[in-house]
Amino acid sequence: MKKLNKIFAVLMLVMTVGIFADTAVSAEMYGDIEYSEYNSEVHIYKYIGSETNVDIPDEINGKKVTAINQSAFQECKSITSVTIPDSVILIDSYAFYDCPNLKTVNIGSGVEEIKSNTFIRCFDLEEINVDENNQNFLSDDGILFSKNKDILIKCPTAKEGSYIIPDSVVEIAENAFIACNGLTEIKIPKSVTKIGDFAFLSCSGLTSIKLPDKLTKINSSLFFGCEGLKSVRTCLVYGQKVIQCDIMD
Repeated sequence: MKKLNKIFAVLMLVMTVGIFADTAVSAEMYGDIEYSEYNSEVHIYKYIGSETNVDIPDEINGKKVTAINQSAFQECKSITSVTIPDSVILIDSYAFYDCPNLKTVNIGSGVEEIKSNTFIRCFDLEEINVDENNQNFLSDDGILFSKNKDILIKCPTAKEGSYIIPDSVVEIAENAFIACNGLTEIKIPKSVTKIGDFAFLSCSGLTSIKLPDKLTKINSSLFFGCEGLKSVRTCLVYGQKVIQCDIMD
């Protein structure tokens, strides 16, 4: 666990340049929620409550809640489920970082952007559900995808066993499987051409994975911390083009 914490500490340092750039102005309180008004909209700035099931309001003082700011629910140990209303457009970086007991996330129809590092260190996360009327995202078996299912965005950290990525997927997003320690095997279809940075970081239970030959982008940090990995197809990369793949056991 100490090693895993060090890995996440390094990752946070690498990925949080400018994390505090979006500073809230004159935060006010609504129950357990600190918020700020931006013109005619409300941004959730910080949650300070201790509820287990949190329903984020769609309006505060007659103004629509449109954003969940950076680190708004960070280190909220009590939360087990959260429902994000249809009014929200943006879920920003680290919004739910280190919510270790969070199991279920329900995303409303209006969400247009979810940052790739939103759910890091949510070790109990079992499912991310998306309203069927959302035009940008969908959920399949609790896993978050783009609407047309060509990008796998986030696999819940508590996912276990073997997982077969759908043939429709062409890209695995940054941090998609980070710390999915219960997964032992991931089958990637030939359709995938791009895998984002840290996609499989610290998947310590992973023992087998095969990368498709048509990859056009891969990062050297892809399997960092995958201590149980016994078999992997590794690729020689020239620039951003994979030019040769070999089996290593």
